[in-house]
Amino acid sequence: FTSIPDPNFENALISMGYDQAPADGKVLKANIANISGLDINSRSISSISGIQDFTSLKTLNCRNNMISAIDLTSNVLLENLNC
Repeated sequence: FTSIPDPNFENALISMGYDQAPADGKVLKANIANISGLDINSRSISSISGIQDFTSLKTLNCRNNMISAIDLTSNVLLENLNC
């Protein structure tokens, strides 16, 4: 499992079919490891902690949220970032 402490981030993943309701603060790593693009624009997210396990991520759109810090050092394939 990957810890997803922000319920708004997890609810976004649930709405996209990468996790199942109810939000429990975690998502199966197997469900997120192959995601190449993630659009979580305008979801009232304050933390994307857990993004490090999105190991195939090439595009991340996290505009219009309340995120103050992002650690993308583990996302070595990331090519496009819109935050």
